[in-house]
Amino acid sequence: MNLEQRDLFIKENLVFDETGEVDVKGKRPCLVLLVTDRSDKYYLSCATHNNRVLEYYQRYPEWNYMLTKKTIPQLDNTCLVNLKSIYKENLNNDPIIIIPTDIFCKMIRQFKKYQSEYPHPLYDEIKDLL
Repeated sequence: MNLEQRDLFIKENLVFDETGEVDVKGKRPCLVLLVTDRSDKYYLSCATHNNRVLEYYQRYPEWNYMLTKKTIPQLDNTCLVNLKSIYKENLNNDPIIIIPTDIFCKMIRQFKKYQSEYPHPLYDEIKDLL
């Protein structure tokens, strides 16, 4: 199966945009923002550290979006979507969850607000397509 917009998937060995370091967890959930005609996937990384997610969200609410089991029962854990760093890759992963449209749209509004103030280099490539 191929990834589409709103798909949550597992990315192995993510190289963090801000540090250039490989994720020590090995696997990390990510959320597809957009799929282009060339099959490039633009996506955001997520964090699922249950004991620290709420604390992190409270410290940085402007660049995190929280997905919870209450709003998405299929989630195993609360998930923070990082709205700062955009990743682009031609992936062939399988989705694990499809985020409901209404929740995705709310997240996109917050993403656009953050990116309009602090744009990531890839934001110009996608801002008119979201």
